[in-house]
Amino acid sequence: WRDPADRARFLNQDAREVLKYLDEDLQKNPADKFLWVKKGDVHRRIAELPAARMCYEKAQAIDQHDFTVTMKMGDLRIAEAQERLKALPAGSPEAAAAKKQLLDLEIAEYRARVERQPTDMNHRFNLARNLLTAGEIDGAAAEFQKTVNDPRLRKSSHRGLAICFTKRNLLDLAIQQYKHFLPLVEDELSDEAKDGRYQLARLLEDRGQTAEAIAEYEKLVSIDLGFKDAAQRLSRLRGG
Repeated sequence: WRDPADRARFLNQDAREVLKYLDEDLQKNPADKFLWVKKGDVHRRIAELPAARMCYEKAQAIDQHDFTVTMKMGDLRIAEAQERLKALPAGSPEAAAAKKQLLDLEIAEYRARVERQPTDMNHRFNLARNLLTAGEIDGAAAEFQKTVNDPRLRKSSHRGLAICFTKRNLLDLAIQQYKHFLPLVEDELSDEAKDGRYQLARLLEDRGQTAEAIAEYEKLVSIDLGFKDAAQRLSRLRGG
């Protein structure tokens, strides 16, 4: 789609058609939980959050033990909090309060999911990411140390652990994590690769491992001469 507005109109029209058929089916089977969930998902997709909430609440009333519906309700609460935040002036005290409320909500939601489904590493990773944002470093590290064993989450978990260990001033452990992280980044020209290499070089520099720091800065500068202050740091370490 060249015009996002055209795509939005098409999706909206398509959603209206689906909703019409769902309403017809719900008239025949008003106690069908799956129809209510599907209807809620359609409303959610076109950003009709109050209508989505009503549908999920109907589904939950039919089966209060369905944790999938419980999670959809949680996702909806998070989406509603995000919309409230977007509506506030950036940098205002109200926006800061709304941002904290959103973060607290996400932590509570993912903590509940971890308790209910402890083997789901996606729940643990989302919890870890939000705990790190909230400054709960030890809690975040504990979760990343579990998710790092999941191949799908290994790369991001190594980076999360590196940040946690850096904040705890455990620099040798942070260096180790960045060394695990970088080979997993597919594109070494990407921002995440460049930032990871920069952070590794900074840590090596702070630990007095000058030769290794120079090597990492050289790799980074050869890729992006203007990345942060890498060139200046490299020059200084070389004695230039």
